[in-house]
Amino acid sequence: MRRGGASDEGIAAVTPFSNNAGICSFPRFCENNEVESATDPERIRDALERAAVPTYPDLPTAVGFCMFVRRAAIADIGGTPAMVGEPTVTRSPAGQKKQKDAFLPPAA
Repeated sequence: MRRGGASDEGIAAVTPFSNNAGICSFPRFCENNEVESATDPERIRDALERAAVPTYPDLPTAVGFCMFVRRAAIADIGGTPAMVGEPTVTRSPAGQKKQKDAFLPPAA
């Protein structure tokens, strides 16, 4: 995630791939990819790391409970508003403003 965020100063947030992360789900897109055993997450992570080409596609929103958010973006939108039931920065009105101002949330 740090490498993705460091790739462009215009990036406000970076979302990791996950087994159940909607548009960032891996290996099957937009599906809950069940983890078979306690060792599966490490095997999946290692396979993804070996096979992946470090590209950072633009996403319409940051996804999930774990994400990189650039301090400059937080300062620019005036902090992080409390959002019950609203788990992502970019789904908030302030986050949408950042997208319009060219901050982009890529996947990493």
